[in-house]
Amino acid sequence: MEKKREHKFSRSHPVLASVLFAIGSLILTELLTHLVNFPIAALIPGYPPAKGIAGVLVSCAVVLWLFRLWFKPEFQGFLGGKPKAAMIPVAAYFVYLIVSVIQSCFTGDRFAMPDLTRMFSAAAAGFREETAFRGMIIPIMMFGAKSKKSIFRACAVSAGIFGVIHIFNVIAGAPLLATLLQVLDAAAVGIALSAIYLSCGNILPSMFMHFIHDVAALSAVDSTSSGGIITADADLGSYLNLMFCMILLGFSLWYILKKENTENILEIRNQKWLIQ
Repeated sequence: MEKKREHKFSRSHPVLASVLFAIGSLILTELLTHLVNFPIAALIPGYPPAKGIAGVLVSCAVVLWLFRLWFKPEFQGFLGGKPKAAMIPVAAYFVYLIVSVIQSCFTGDRFAMPDLTRMFSAAAAGFREETAFRGMIIPIMMFGAKSKKSIFRACAVSAGIFGVIHIFNVIAGAPLLATLLQVLDAAAVGIALSAIYLSCGNILPSMFMHFIHDVAALSAVDSTSSGGIITADADLGSYLNLMFCMILLGFSLWYILKKENTENILEIRNQKWLIQ
């Protein structure tokens, strides 16, 4: 009979465990991406070793597999679930993106079709960050979840860590005020992405939406570098976008904390974790 790990640390210190797993995921996906992409870059001129799609996909798959292996046999993985249950939070996210792009156009931002470098950057950020901030954190925070409070806490921790990590963009040269607003934006959309994942128990919809979000953001050529770093100072559009993010946050929390949706999320949790 297979011996089960007790996971005492994850049970007793879920927030700290979530931070450690998320950091470990970011480091490991970065290393594996380079490892996989290096020989491809040697064969294909111009292929980016840091953000090439092959390395990104392989690295995320490996990290998610290692997580499932570590929590085996209790944890049932990141696929399956009820993908259709995420339709409403996904639709809300699409509405936010459309409104945000229209607002940016009216406030003077210039959009252009993203080139291959920007598409690779969008994929790298979307897939690797969802692996770390939803894939690692949400399951750990839902390890012993039994109530609406547990669901809210899982969202808050995932979104909070996701938001705070963006402060490091200042080191890459992003303006301080614009970065602080980005931290708030990221925390708000982190709630929305958490709502998508929690609603269906499948990591793919949140990965897809994160990718689409970053494609839209990187299409704003006057305010964002090809690597995804904000280059423009905060302006009226920045504050309007923050307002739209907060509306999305409010809707996402309202949706997942509705009684019937809470029951669905806890049912998915019981399917994903074969423990009570």
